[in-house]
Amino acid sequence: MMTLPDIPRLYTALAEWLACMVYVLALRPRFGRGATILIGAGWLLGMGVFLQLTGHVPIVWWIPCMTAAVAAMYLLLLLACEIPALDAGYCCARAFILAEFAASLEWQILNRLLEHRNFPKLIDLIRIYFQDTAAKGIT
Repeated sequence: MMTLPDIPRLYTALAEWLACMVYVLALRPRFGRGATILIGAGWLLGMGVFLQLTGHVPIVWWIPCMTAAVAAMYLLLLLACEIPALDAGYCCARAFILAEFAASLEWQILNRLLEHRNFPKLIDLIRIYFQDTAAKGIT
């Protein structure tokens, strides 16, 4: 069985930021567009630094670090959106699940597919298939 390396912490920070921004943009933003962008960019920078700094802490610190990351997501949603605290918690839980799923899916694709020794052959087969399909027409 192949053991995958850990997901890079910056991928996780980016996934968490994108998941939160999906909710910020879908909900009623508290501030204008410029302020929302600044808040989001500041949060992304802060979360990226935090996750990089905590990337090599002992395993006993993993849950406290994840708790801090979720708390930061909650605070971003609470700060950037005009929603009650309970709704921010609900959106935070959904955003966290979305972020972790997206980060792990991307990492699986990168490690299992893109870096596989047969990936170039697979791309050639896909290219040949679509060239033949386009030339003959889809039937």
